[in-house]
Amino acid sequence: MRGKRLMTIAILIPIILAFQVKVPKVYAIEGTKYSISGYLSADANSKSNEGIAVEVSGIDNSITDAKGYFKISNIPENTFCTIKISKKGYLHREIKNVPIKGNVQIGTESSKILIWAGDLQQDGSINMADVLLLALSFNSIKTDKSFVEHYDLNKDGIINMSDLIIMAAHFNKTPADYPEVEIKTVTIPETENPYPYWEREHSSYATFTGSGYTGGCANLDPIPSDMEITALNPTDYNSYGVKSALAGAYLEVTGPKGSTIVYVVDLYPEGADGACDLSPISFGKIGNMADGKIDIKWHIIKAPITGNFSYHIKEGSSPHWAAIQVRNHIYPVLKMEYYQDGNWINMEKTPWNHFIATNMGTTIPKIRITDIRGYTVLDTINSLPEEGTEGNFIIPGNTQFPD
Repeated sequence: MRGKRLMTIAILIPIILAFQVKVPKVYAIEGTKYSISGYLSADANSKSNEGIAVEVSGIDNSITDAKGYFKISNIPENTFCTIKISKKGYLHREIKNVPIKGNVQIGTESSKILIWAGDLQQDGSINMADVLLLALSFNSIKTDKSFVEHYDLNKDGIINMSDLIIMAAHFNKTPADYPEVEIKTVTIPETENPYPYWEREHSSYATFTGSGYTGGCANLDPIPSDMEITALNPTDYNSYGVKSALAGAYLEVTGPKGSTIVYVVDLYPEGADGACDLSPISFGKIGNMADGKIDIKWHIIKAPITGNFSYHIKEGSSPHWAAIQVRNHIYPVLKMEYYQDGNWINMEKTPWNHFIATNMGTTIPKIRITDIRGYTVLDTINSLPEEGTEGNFIIPGNTQFPD
């Protein structure tokens, strides 16, 4: 029997080599990251709220500020964490098996999570050993050699009966005696830094044109003939050094007669900073057509749309070279990356509003998309053509930016 198995293996090896059978690589895709934040308090004195240590098991640590606030970021989704809270002279506290399914919040500014004063020797219990330590410094003040800073529980500069009374409040307590903590989870992904001043109001002028419904620089055809649209000046269209950064954005534009919402579909090459070239219907809503040019103000808004992204795949795309455009996004898309060999690879955005990737090596790329607010979401494009022989087409997406 053993001889037959060996013979079978000997026969199969050259066949496998002859057909060059490849075993595909499998990579662990980096998931969405969240944070743990909250407000903590040292119960003996509010002056002690600063400097409370917070450790998230195997992830990172932080300390609280003067308000008792802390935040630890970049915690992988669908993990379970233990939060350890500690401060010298206080009984440490552990919050175990915290599920990470969103941003975790514990405590609020008006209702902080407490740690109890009195564990002077840091052995996990407030007991007689701590009383004896306090006694060794009893009635000492800051200038005395026997004074120990963290024995002064109420921070009044003297170790006396007041500190003993604070200790007595939780005498013989251990971490197991702390009450259960309410954990609030908010399912908004952790963000990168938002692009600066993206919410600011722009002041400039508007003109109007009947073009832009086909063949616009943003390549968003087909556009309904009754849709309110605009072309945008080069400075704002290419904000933050990103080509076509505001392509597909929605703007609220205000003029002499009122406000309206427009969709950015084209470039206004000769426009000054802040200028818009509106569709006639939009111009007529906020100004007098006879004027031809009016003063305006505008700012970026959340798109009045529903549903997930869709992806416009440009003709000729394949795993070797692909041009991918994000559509139906509620805020402007400034960054796209694809995942390969354990790394996120940046895709350059073009003046014609597509992101370019080369040598992705797969027809179902994992992608990461970032909006102007810094929010990042993950998706999978399913699927690119094997060869670059197909024309333009659209693939539905599976996600959307958070509100």
